[in-house]
Amino acid sequence: MENKKILFVDDEVDILRSIERAFLEEDFEIYFTKSVDEAIVILDTKDIDILVSDMRMPIKDGVELFKYAKKNYPSIPRIALSAYTDEGQVYRLLDKNLIKLYILKPWKNSEVVDIIKKAIALEEKLNDKRMLTIINNIESLPTLPDIYIKVNNMIETGSGLNDIVEEVSRDQSISSRILRIANSGFYGLKTDSIAQAVSYLGSDILKNIILTTQIFKLSSSDRMYYEMIWGHTEIISENMVKFVKNYLGEKPLPIYLSAALFHDIGMVILIKEFKNKYKQILRTVQEGNGEGKLLELEKENFGMTHQELGGLLLNWWEFPYHIIECLMYHHSPNNEEIINKDLVKMLYLCDVYSWKNILKNKKRKIEIDPKVLKDMNLTVEKCDEIFGASTK
Repeated sequence: MENKKILFVDDEVDILRSIERAFLEEDFEIYFTKSVDEAIVILDTKDIDILVSDMRMPIKDGVELFKYAKKNYPSIPRIALSAYTDEGQVYRLLDKNLIKLYILKPWKNSEVVDIIKKAIALEEKLNDKRMLTIINNIESLPTLPDIYIKVNNMIETGSGLNDIVEEVSRDQSISSRILRIANSGFYGLKTDSIAQAVSYLGSDILKNIILTTQIFKLSSSDRMYYEMIWGHTEIISENMVKFVKNYLGEKPLPIYLSAALFHDIGMVILIKEFKNKYKQILRTVQEGNGEGKLLELEKENFGMTHQELGGLLLNWWEFPYHIIECLMYHHSPNNEEIINKDLVKMLYLCDVYSWKNILKNKKRKIEIDPKVLKDMNLTVEKCDEIFGASTK
């Protein structure tokens, strides 16, 4: 992490001074400025590694700066400093991939330093040369689908709802998936109207449904695995609702659905690329002969896990860290480098109980990591109550 250049932008001098004190003993090259115009000059001249900016500033705000940075320096991670009252805007910036991460005010200086270090560590892992070499040799590695790019452009240019609905309705698998998710336990809309479903889901979830539906398309011989993974994803989505409503007492956020939709995308790519070899690994694990060793078998046979593959792919597509971390750590939620620990652990629990549902006829006991239970202030009995299932 030596010599990393970090740019902090905030119109409040006291905040910049506080951040400066926090990083006094850290081995970073730090730049501070109170204005967007000065920040742009620094970005253009100093080879900045991480941009951290306040959201609300006079004259020009952080959103303008993030847009400039994404357009001109897309590889620089962008982190927002935000007050609780700005959370709605923060989620919109995450959905539009304008920022990778956010830090809510007020904060402890030690927390800011820790988050920045973890963000750098994640970037280094996502840009590991060995991993990139492996992923570059995967012939079936997907690019952004044409329909995704087209619908995204329609949304960005302000096309009307009817035009967007007409476009997505051309693909039966996409329109079917839209209705299925809109009518699922996550949203509970109860409609057979594509227009109503699209309007209710919002543009960002719509794009994520299009993307995952297109990537998850498998050959007819792989239909069983397609149904298994989609069924698993839908159960996780429903489990998210149960956990958030029954335990946290909150309303489910779209980011939870996005985490569920994408979390096993690496597995789909491995099925497409390595076919029978990977299917045999899945059968071995499901039959109990390799239980708990999925990641180990993937690493041994392919040099990387489905977690790592999915995380790398979404990073290429400039998805935010909270989704990338869900992909990279949903089987290893106690990793010390995780920034969004609660979200990853929640996904882990929803994932465990999804497989419990799928494998209920196998009469196999499914273990839950005791550290996750402790960190989340839960017991197995409480989880059984929340998810309506037993691990026994």
